Amino acid sequence: MAALLLLLPLLPLLEGQGGGPAMRYQAIIDREGQTQGRTDKLESKLMATLLPTATAECSQCTGPDPCQACQAVANLCTLQLYQASSGACTAYRHLLQPNASGCASAWGCGERPLHIPWLVYQDPTIALQSNLPFQISFMEGQPKHLHFVVSEYTLDGEWLGHHPLLHQLDLCGAPDHVLAKGTHFGASVLVRCNLNVRSLATAPATVFYDIFGQDTKGQLFPVPVLMWATPYESPPEEEAEYLAGRLEELLQAPQAPVLGRRFFLYDNVAGVPHTSTEELQFVRFAPDVS
Repeated sequence: MAALLLLLPLLPLLEGQGGGPAMRYQAIIDREGQTQGRTDKLESKLMATLLPTATAECSQCTGPDPCQACQAVANLCTLQLYQASSGACTAYRHLLQPNASGCASAWGCGERPLHIPWLVYQDPTIALQSNLPFQISFMEGQPKHLHFVVSEYTLDGEWLGHHPLLHQLDLCGAPDHVLAKGTHFGASVLVRCNLNVRSLATAPATVFYDIFGQDTKGQLFPVPVLMWATPYESPPEEEAEYLAGRLEELLQAPQAPVLGRRFFLYDNVAGVPHTSTEELQFVRFAPDVS
């Protein structure tokens, strides 16, 4: 079976600045839906408050059991789209391997401590492998559905459990039977809608997901995720199609994109400034998922 890969462009672009809580937004869409050719910057309350406390608590965690504080640090790095130099990802990398001198990888070398969540693939070409130990085909008696499960986390790292994948990738509110068709082998389902971005400001707080494929015996297999910041200069679905067509070339390049485990569909938590007003200034969302 071919390898699985989830593609998510994120809009607007959000970048961490150095090791602190400063965030810079680009390709901003205003309240009238117009793309602005400007950037903006804020000191994120989330990065200034949750990151230090979660990092300190995670550093005290040991043993094989998952640590909620470490999950929170991983979530904040995910909000930074795995940018290795961002404050949250720098903290995650230090927790992952405090003594990383001599390690060529930005994401550490050697075994990962079990209480630190797996966040990044060391080798991006893993997405090109086709050795998953289960088969799907049109033949009689063979499985004809792709089954996916997502592990869900709150912002502060609380695990919400495993759930079948259905609406977690949908901002359009498509009916269940339409979304379910997308798991049929050989089927192609396109869901489009006009999204009122302002509704995301009052939507439930951002949830973070790890996605897995599931075989007929119930065994789970991790699915890599490629998130990137889109400048909104071309339709995101065209960017995704273009990227998919060049995937092998890109993943084998010296500066290959980072493949991660965790993702989010929208962000309405990082754009609150660390000021007295504390009003949400920016939201992000994935305009295309494939």
